[in-house]
Amino acid sequence: AIDDGPITSRRETQRWLMSQDAVLAVGAASSLHSSLTHSTEILDTDVGRSFRLDDSFTRLQLRGEHFLELGDTTHIVSLGADLSTFGIELEEGPVQAGIDVDPGELEERIYRGGFYGVIESEFATWLSSEIGIRREEHSRFFSSWLPQAAVLVTPFRWDDERSIKLRFSAGRAIRYPALRELYQPPAPQQGGGYFLAGSRDLSPEKVWALRASVEMNPVRWLSTTVTGFY
Repeated sequence: AIDDGPITSRRETQRWLMSQDAVLAVGAASSLHSSLTHSTEILDTDVGRSFRLDDSFTRLQLRGEHFLELGDTTHIVSLGADLSTFGIELEEGPVQAGIDVDPGELEERIYRGGFYGVIESEFATWLSSEIGIRREEHSRFFSSWLPQAAVLVTPFRWDDERSIKLRFSAGRAIRYPALRELYQPPAPQQGGGYFLAGSRDLSPEKVWALRASVEMNPVRWLSTTVTGFY
């Protein structure tokens, strides 16, 4: 920040990322998949208000898949767990003169767990589906069941590569507030005229989502998609 001359304040952001995936084949029809992800973001600022904010995230995903044939149909059954934790640490510095906000320190952590099952089925060359359900657990907010379903229909084919496809899907989703949205400290704007801050009164948002699309590639050099969602 420059106030008609030299630099008067600075903001510095660091972000560290790590990710590792692994796949284990168990026989010809089964496999195990895992993914471990970690990120840490550090915001150190004295622009508007002095504070240091450490925001960390760790996620472990485990999934088992099994392929099976039932008569003329094929299916892929998946069972998995999605475990994550979010942490935030806040150290506040002195507040500008004339601004009535008390500085402080904060350390918060939340835990989330998702457990799900999905069945992907191919009933014919022109019809396939995906049906699943997920149980979402949260250490601070309410838990939820999240079902989903999708259907793919191929009513017409020119050849093996060119076709018209119809996709339909519906599902339940939930969005939990992030720790930074809950606890980021008030930072004065325009010399204290107003503040931007997190709010501890935020609550989860749930929504049903519907989606439909038409995909067509009538010639080898052209593909088109029209999608509608609600």
